[in-house]
Amino acid sequence: SMSEVWDLIDSSTFQLEDFLWAYTAITSRAFNLTELGTTLIPLADLANHVSFAHEANLYSMGINKETDRFVLKATDKKILDGEELCLKYNNELANWQLLLYYGFAIENNPCDSVLLELKMDSNDTYEMEMKKMLLLNLNEDLCVEHELKIIENEPIISENLLGTLRLIVMSNEELEQFNISNLNELLLSMVSVDNERRVLNKLSVSLNELKDVSYTTTLEENLNRFQSNELNDDERYSLIYLIGQKQILDNAQRWIGNALSQLK
Repeated sequence: SMSEVWDLIDSSTFQLEDFLWAYTAITSRAFNLTELGTTLIPLADLANHVSFAHEANLYSMGINKETDRFVLKATDKKILDGEELCLKYNNELANWQLLLYYGFAIENNPCDSVLLELKMDSNDTYEMEMKKMLLLNLNEDLCVEHELKIIENEPIISENLLGTLRLIVMSNEELEQFNISNLNELLLSMVSVDNERRVLNKLSVSLNELKDVSYTTTLEENLNRFQSNELNDDERYSLIYLIGQKQILDNAQRWIGNALSQLK
């Protein structure tokens, strides 16, 4: 029973390293399937990841609805005796997810992202903060949690992020001009030049704080270290993750600098 298992866990016998091992052992074998939700499929973990589909010698057929079984099949690629079995994992995972769930990261991962959680303005009155939170909840495109991604032909700072910040940094006078009927205007254009400048400055400060708190090394130091021939897999994957995160943040800061320079 669960109570018997719980009795085995205490600070003297179950350390953080044990928890991390158990967590990754489960999550690395968990598949989020539409038919079943999150499902444990241990044997599928026999296959390691490759970045490109043509490199894989296995592929997933998903759930067979007649047998209610998860199906893996071999590709046309010949599998030699003793050869490693490989599968292309979900290609929509960021490096922080790959590192946490599977223990590796992909260089130049096109799905890499930085998680950003926006904070309300500390100078707001209680009434202002409550109204801003209410308006945020009334529009599905406005939220305090965002992902920064480098996507070809798309700006790294999305209209949803800008719209949310336009609301967050509003003065009381600006806030009085908005309600549920005109909330979508925040996604289409700036409130004012002054508001937009506050938006960009707040975003720049937030990104700098994220970098200062999260990282003890610079991008240049990481890139130099990545050229070393002495890296083990753990350090190499960690560097790939760090480099990707910092490149996204630097790209976002350049976008902000350019946007600020265009404000009149």
